[in-house]
Amino acid sequence: MREVNKSSLESPAGLLESPAGLLESPAGLEVLYGILAKITDGFFVVDRGWNILLANESASFIAKKPLSEIIGNNLWAVVPEYRDTPIYDHYQQAMASGKPEIFLTHLKEFDIWVETRLFPSEKGLTSYFRDITEQVKSDTKLKKTLASLEQATKELSRSNGDLSQFAMIASHDLKEPLKSIALWIDLAVREQDTLVREKCLARASENSRKCLSLIESLLSYSSMGSDKFEVGKVPMDYILKTVVESLSKIIADCGAKIEWKNLPIVSANSLYLVRIFQNLISNAIKYRHPERTPVIKIGCEEFWDRFEFSVIDNGSGIPESALSKVFELFQRAPNSDGIQGQGIGLATVKRLIEIHGGSVKALSKLNESTNIKLTLPKMT
Repeated sequence: MREVNKSSLESPAGLLESPAGLLESPAGLEVLYGILAKITDGFFVVDRGWNILLANESASFIAKKPLSEIIGNNLWAVVPEYRDTPIYDHYQQAMASGKPEIFLTHLKEFDIWVETRLFPSEKGLTSYFRDITEQVKSDTKLKKTLASLEQATKELSRSNGDLSQFAMIASHDLKEPLKSIALWIDLAVREQDTLVREKCLARASENSRKCLSLIESLLSYSSMGSDKFEVGKVPMDYILKTVVESLSKIIADCGAKIEWKNLPIVSANSLYLVRIFQNLISNAIKYRHPERTPVIKIGCEEFWDRFEFSVIDNGSGIPESALSKVFELFQRAPNSDGIQGQGIGLATVKRLIEIHGGSVKALSKLNESTNIKLTLPKMT
């Protein structure tokens, strides 16, 4: 409950401290009803036994009953649906303590947010409530704007990190094959033997393809998230069936088993999810243990604010010293000799998960298994 300025809540309770006979006097009632009729916000007064003494049309609207069925009746008989709810608890607390209260409620049946102020007195309680839906929506927009700014700050920080990485790649990963190309071309130019010259040119061509592949990978990675990021309700069963179908050749070649059950429907970008699980499953197959048939199990644990997925294999594992770097660009595990790849798969997974506002980490036991855990926040 919000902090309340008690001094500002004293006067309305005075309606129950009105001159003797006011509520019994027809003239007095006429004056009060005239005032109440002009109040657009909800208003009613109950005695200590919760019998409704006064109410206006807004109260009638909330109760979904005419005033003739409200005034003179017990409050909780008029609105029994609010028993066993926080609303009931607030009213009981105010009546018992004699202290004013303010609370907010979302009335689902009307899809409105209501601010209620309770003013207890020795003779009963006055309830004043108003629709603040527009204010709540405005506050929600502000929160979303602040969240967007925070996300933009994170994206800028990540972009700066990417630029630093790209500079390192340009100065090392691209520089070496370019120097090699220049060397082989230089040798080919000077070589008189046709067969040797052709071998030199072939090596130069091979290195040029490596450079091109590296540049294409960088461009693909840097463009992630720059397109319109559309989110929808996506059944994870559908995502995994799509992935298994696209990887059917390499799955069949090694007899891999991909297992999952009872996976949820999530709010995410379906194309990005396919890429994420394609990379994880193909990685698990690539780094399979040479003496075991690959078994990859996908599971999910649900929390109040997120889904936490796990992709567990029975492969060769990742050395503990390499776990902190496996999600970095072009970083490959020390035991990756002879396995094709550029070291961009897990970096892509990390990037796409973070675009969704989630996170990813790796747990592994060398020569036993690897567990890639990734979270997706629940989006409204």
